[in-house]
Amino acid sequence: MLGIGGQLHVLRPRCLGSLVVTGRRHFSEDQAAEITAWMRNMKDFRKLEEDRIDLNRVHQLFVTLPSRDGSTGGPVVKPKMGDTLPLGHHLILFPPIVPGHQLHEDGTDSTYAAPPFLTRRMWAGGASISIRKTPSRLDKMCKQLKQLSNSVGVAVTERRSHVFLPPRSESSRPVRKVVQFFDPTLSHFSFAFVPTPAMLFRFSALTFNAHMIHLDPEFCRKVDGHPERLVHGPLTAMMLLELMTKHTSPSQTISSYSYRAMNPLVVGKPVTLHGTWSRGKETVRLTAVDHLGQEGMTADVRFEPRPSGIEQ
Repeated sequence: MLGIGGQLHVLRPRCLGSLVVTGRRHFSEDQAAEITAWMRNMKDFRKLEEDRIDLNRVHQLFVTLPSRDGSTGGPVVKPKMGDTLPLGHHLILFPPIVPGHQLHEDGTDSTYAAPPFLTRRMWAGGASISIRKTPSRLDKMCKQLKQLSNSVGVAVTERRSHVFLPPRSESSRPVRKVVQFFDPTLSHFSFAFVPTPAMLFRFSALTFNAHMIHLDPEFCRKVDGHPERLVHGPLTAMMLLELMTKHTSPSQTISSYSYRAMNPLVVGKPVTLHGTWSRGKETVRLTAVDHLGQEGMTADVRFEPRPSGIEQ
């Protein structure tokens, strides 16, 4: 657990544990060798960073999230010093900080130092390897596989997945999407909202993210082939965890979670978040569904076994 007001540390290996190459026709033997060398170098990369969970920053996040800003009829939630940072909110911490002249043409940072022919990067998902009961309060200092810790110890160990792509061209074939439609009869609880341009801008600012797919509609349509600006993967993951938190009891302790981006969610189109319990409530499947009923992101949360005698 992380708390508002704490200083945090992150051990950021930024390692590439595996690589799946699709469309091999795009890569020559030299490029394939360069990818292999890049993976080897990234596995050896280690960097220790610090960040602070300050009250104002968390408050800015709260008024950005439709689950907390009062826009859907619920109360406006204001954080207080010493509160525990809500699950998933650590995703705004430790943004890559690089000079503007080192950004790629699409606004992404050069932190991963990908080969020059892999110019596009997308957030594909992530998974917590462990979540510890380590309190971390508002205004404490944290250290990023990602391994998030404070002076008490490691709070979250997380693995993240990114997709690296070559630049689009007019001759590029459209990527064939695997579309999965959600069955609403499986939903045990839900929450609906409409992502707005202001929401995406604010989340980009909070995460120091200049990626143009979240900010520039013309870039999305003409360069990246999307109809509109895309909702951030971490923002969607955070909203799914927000939904889950509101429908679990204090006696349920999360042991792990994972999430996977399926299809883009776009600004201005309704998004509905659904939660589906397993039979014994040991796990819950969370699904973000777009206005067409297509699954945009799925997440699985696993809980620690309840002590005997506690009601489900």
